[in-house]
Amino acid sequence: MKNIVGDFEKMLTHYASSSPARFHMPGHKGLLGSPLDVTELSATDNLHSPQNAITALEENFAKAYQARHSFLLVNGSTSGIHAFLLALGTNKTIIVSRECHRSIIHGAALCDDEVIFTPAQSASDMETALKTAPSVDAVILTSPDYYGRCADIERIADIVHSHNALLFVDSAHGAHFPFCDELPRFPHEKVDMWCVSAHKTLDALTQSAILNLGSCCPFSVEQIRNVLMLENTSSPSFLLMLSLEKALFDAQSGAWNTHVNRIKAVRQRILHTFDDIAPDAFENSDITRLCLDVSRTGNTGYEAALFLEKSNIFCECANETHIILITTPSDLDEWYERLIFALASLERKPVDSSLFTAVPKSAGHFSMSIRKAMFSEVEYVPLEKCAGRISAVCLGIYPPGSPLVAPGEKMLAETVDYLVKHEEIFSDTYGTVNGCVPCVK
Repeated sequence: MKNIVGDFEKMLTHYASSSPARFHMPGHKGLLGSPLDVTELSATDNLHSPQNAITALEENFAKAYQARHSFLLVNGSTSGIHAFLLALGTNKTIIVSRECHRSIIHGAALCDDEVIFTPAQSASDMETALKTAPSVDAVILTSPDYYGRCADIERIADIVHSHNALLFVDSAHGAHFPFCDELPRFPHEKVDMWCVSAHKTLDALTQSAILNLGSCCPFSVEQIRNVLMLENTSSPSFLLMLSLEKALFDAQSGAWNTHVNRIKAVRQRILHTFDDIAPDAFENSDITRLCLDVSRTGNTGYEAALFLEKSNIFCECANETHIILITTPSDLDEWYERLIFALASLERKPVDSSLFTAVPKSAGHFSMSIRKAMFSEVEYVPLEKCAGRISAVCLGIYPPGSPLVAPGEKMLAETVDYLVKHEEIFSDTYGTVNGCVPCVK
């Protein structure tokens, strides 16, 4: 692909090539192998008050995502989620699913919001949740999820807006969707705001993300810019922003069309090679996300992932039955050869169904607000003794980082048993400290 130089890169290289005397931050003065790592100068730009190259880059992203406006994020999609909640105000009521990322719960704590969990992300479940709740200010939807599954955003948006609530979509794992026609369509015209993590699937450095403002959103560009100053560092990395520009150019090169064809071939090869390993194929899902069910090999996903690591192959995450692999155009073809060979070498064992336990449908019930619980005095209780106690933290399996228990919830015995089993057999939980949970004292 032809190397395209954008306005942002031109701005930085022009300054760096002029051999400036750098009596400014950062302290390495461009000598750390990063001459383009600069700060806000008259020769550069300011993320929190952009005037030239950053404005142009935001406009380019807005065109790509068909947004009213796009904002560069250097603190990940988490900062975009928090910006939405801050713009919404305090003491609001939010509906989310249990599959949400814990950053949503942390944002609710900052704003002292009430969170109502809906068991799933279907249109019918959302309709029921909105009818049941007395007054809802916003719904936060996760689409796609860690497995690449996409919600029916268009129908859900109509339902949410009919109840006079706003819809925010955490699309952190869907940054690549606009760049291939065979990937799920995102109904941008019906969503108030959404975020994408460019670092998850595009060629951007870790922490790089984009917050998009929809045409139907009541918030102004200035309102969002102001709340982003609360969430993004006052010293944003110019290298992260440069990587966003490069990632956009790369994504627009057509590479995702080629990659989708490659993944289709890989999926077919796995199906034809193995009779006990199958790639999931959900309706309306991201075909590039390889979710391989290994349960019929007698291995849990965790065991299969550890086996692959012995061959220097690292998955994004695993669960009781699956390994999950994020694939992108940057993958080497040779990696897929190694993956197929390693899966063929995976030990086959008798299936032990007791290892494949279902996630509890109900994790607990709120006994106090999320904010109050998170800022309460705590005592550390062994995980196995936490039934009936009120958690002061998000508690779950990471990845994917969805909270099985939220701060302020009184934990149920079945949830505690599930987490204990995970910690003993599969993996560590997040939220625990040396096997103990911070509980409200």
